[in-house]
Amino acid sequence: MKQTDPDAQVREVLDVFDLRAHVAPMTRCLVCNGVVQNVVKILIEFQVDKKNFETHPEFTQCSGCGKIYWKGSHYDSMMQWIKNLMG
Repeated sequence: MKQTDPDAQVREVLDVFDLRAHVAPMTRCLVCNGVVQNVVKILIEFQVDKKNFETHPEFTQCSGCGKIYWKGSHYDSMMQWIKNLMG
């Protein structure tokens, strides 16, 4: 590893091992690394707080541990970070 900056290190690994085509953001659970899949919204109504349920049109759920995700502010900032890394 030649780089010392963490973001530059990620880019270096992506380049050295030719991994850019394999990057699939937001497809794995942060808790258990299970596959995250789209879920019918009404099925998770009582598993998320009312505000998020009413505010977000789409949800995904981990097939391993059941954790539920939605595209909130954290999603937006993570996608921007990934875009910058891939840039």
